[in-house]
Amino acid sequence: MPGPLFAANDRVELHTMEEEDHDDIGSDMNHPDIRVPGGGPTGPADGESVTEFVDWLRNEGNTAFVVCAEGGYVGLVTLRQEEPQGNVGTYGIWITPESQGRGYATAASELLFDWAFDQHGLHKVVATVFDFNEASMALMDSLGFTEEGVHREERFADGAFHDEHYFGLLAHEWR
Repeated sequence: MPGPLFAANDRVELHTMEEEDHDDIGSDMNHPDIRVPGGGPTGPADGESVTEFVDWLRNEGNTAFVVCAEGGYVGLVTLRQEEPQGNVGTYGIWITPESQGRGYATAASELLFDWAFDQHGLHKVVATVFDFNEASMALMDSLGFTEEGVHREERFADGAFHDEHYFGLLAHEWR
């Protein structure tokens, strides 16, 4: 069962992460449709790796929420601030493969960005997407991100080097 409700709209709820969410998070971390496009490890994540990842997400400067819809877990949305005084957050999201295509990523992102810009005071949210991840590229476009550059063959995934596209969204663009 996810933790307390943080925010909700008519499509999804964002909840704090709890120990009970580790199995769902671990399952997604090991699913190739999540792991490969997200640039995750090349091999399976064991229980210890999942715990380390969740603990890292709970570090100061990181925000992570379990995305719930239809009464259960459907994914994870994160916002990391490596330099809090810079007012820039790095955004990430995954939706379980069986729940993709239902608008949950958009709905969860909207909740996160409303909080990040209006209550948390961020100036900018950034994201990176592999060139082959068409769904995430479309999500960036639908959320109003601007492509700011491409790092050619920056990351290795699924047996090859891939371009990594860099996107940014400014607070005044979101509003």
